[in-house]
Amino acid sequence: MASDGCMAGALRPKQGGVMVAKLRPTRPWIRRAPQRRSRLMAKDVERNPLGAVSRHLRKPPIDILGAHRVPVTEELVLRMLKAHWGGRVTPRRREQAMPRVTAELGGLVLVEALLSAACIRELALETRDAGSQVPWQVTLLTADGEQVVRPLFLDEPDAFPARVTFFLHYFDRESLLVGRTGSVPLPRLRRMPRRLASLINYRPVD
Repeated sequence: MASDGCMAGALRPKQGGVMVAKLRPTRPWIRRAPQRRSRLMAKDVERNPLGAVSRHLRKPPIDILGAHRVPVTEELVLRMLKAHWGGRVTPRRREQAMPRVTAELGGLVLVEALLSAACIRELALETRDAGSQVPWQVTLLTADGEQVVRPLFLDEPDAFPARVTFFLHYFDRESLLVGRTGSVPLPRLRRMPRRLASLINYRPVD
């Protein structure tokens, strides 16, 4: 005999030949699920050198619409140099700063995404050499993606679904975008469309 599919009766004889039912859980895995999930996560981390979030967890509430390489222009290089050095950029300062600038711009991508719930503060790009990189310069767009509504920084949109863009630093082929509940697959990088290039200007990290 079972109650709501959770308990079952195991008939056992007692004195006098009377059969009585002893209730026990029919789904012992319910209690073991957290431990089993932890073991599975540990195995995934061992197999994954980046320590990725387990594939057994749910995908965060974000759909990636596109991932785009940021064009490296002389204007962008100058903005980066001024952000790192400030004031006048001399040839010597430029030479000293260019390795860092090249590394940052070489792995800089702009992601366009559709959020179905709040998750911006939970996202991070797990990289091999630069640790975890949080979304930078998060911007809320109109539903058609043709106009900027307002900068979000790390705030969440007021309503969902919400179309947003954000930059990620030090991106490489082995990078994973992860959230609190799982990982998000990133599509193949493409050239920056004119629409986004005209809407979003990268602001270097000070």
